Amino acid sequence: MSKKSRLRILGMHCPSCAVNIKKAIESVEGVRDVELSFSEQTARLIVEKKDAFPLILRKIRELGYDVLSEKIVVSLDGLRTPDDETKINSLIRRADGILDVLADALSGTVYII
Repeated sequence: MSKKSRLRILGMHCPSCAVNIKKAIESVEGVRDVELSFSEQTARLIVEKKDAFPLILRKIRELGYDVLSEKIVVSLDGLRTPDDETKINSLIRRADGILDVLADALSGTVYII
């Protein structure tokens, strides 16, 4: 699994900030090609391990910055079985910028971050 991601980092406003954040992100196993722009407050990277995202977020927050994320909740008719959950999770996780997905067949709801 290789996934291009773009993160909006809140509070990164100078080259020194960018260098510190880049070092922290690069220390996470399964992350490569990290590029930061302090002027845009963004990080672009390729994540090769799906479980790397929580660690990336933790490393950034430990430095005193935050990552802009939005939680989207979608009701989905037809989401009824664990197999449906697996398919939905897999499809949505492929999209760039998705940090996490949880499809819940019991409630017919998909949570996307």
